[in-house]
Amino acid sequence: MIINLIIKPINKMNKQFLNKYYNGLKGFKVESFFLNDSDKSIEPFPTFTLRKGNQVLTIEISRDSEGNGGGFIFGLPSPN
Repeated sequence: MIINLIIKPINKMNKQFLNKYYNGLKGFKVESFFLNDSDKSIEPFPTFTLRKGNQVLTIEISRDSEGNGGGFIFGLPSPN
């Protein structure tokens, strides 16, 4: 389902989902950061460990190498 949401153009329903999805970051603080280079065939993904109380998330940010399109953050909980 998420893959369908990042295909352009983003329609109104997908925009609403992405707004809810990224709002899931509110209140978290960054605890650590590293570049995930486990797949040597691609550029490393910026990877963050976030904490809010007892809840811990590890998120990875993808992008295309040209930087000319929107990215996507993997690892956030699905919004209700």
